[in-house]
Amino acid sequence: MVQLTDAARIGGMGVLMVAVAVMLLTGTTNTILMKFMVMQEVPTGTGMPAQSFHQPFFQTMLMMIGEFFCLIAFYATTSREDVQKVQDVPNHIFMVACVLDWTATTLVNFAYVFIAASVAQMTRGSIVIFTCLLSVTFLGRKQQPYHIAGVVLVFVGITLVSVSTFFDPAAAHGDHP
Repeated sequence: MVQLTDAARIGGMGVLMVAVAVMLLTGTTNTILMKFMVMQEVPTGTGMPAQSFHQPFFQTMLMMIGEFFCLIAFYATTSREDVQKVQDVPNHIFMVACVLDWTATTLVNFAYVFIAASVAQMTRGSIVIFTCLLSVTFLGRKQQPYHIAGVVLVFVGITLVSVSTFFDPAAAHGDHP
């Protein structure tokens, strides 16, 4: 077993913190830009009325192009041996995950038309609940008390944000001044 020095652990934590910050920044930017796209109203011609941009499939295509760039980055930063290991896995294994990702992304882009971006992102957090339930059901994993506490907190947060849209629907659409 390889023992890491304290310097290696601290350096690894630094890289991890940068990666977390980049993911947080790009995820936030993505949400804001997608909602901004949906809010746009532009006339289609001279003297014509403004029309909204409700094109969730186009927005999904933009997301998939971004994910493709991640694939290019993967191949550019990975050794040939590691790429060969990845290519030995049958491609059909990833088909279900890709289809579900495309469907989820498209549905979220539809949601931006009807609800606030913050509500859409909070409800996406329900993946934590489903992951917990499915890992217990299909993998037979035992959840520790802190896992259950985390899932309960996620559930309470999602419930509070979702219920708030019923009490003040105008705020969910950003209609308040």
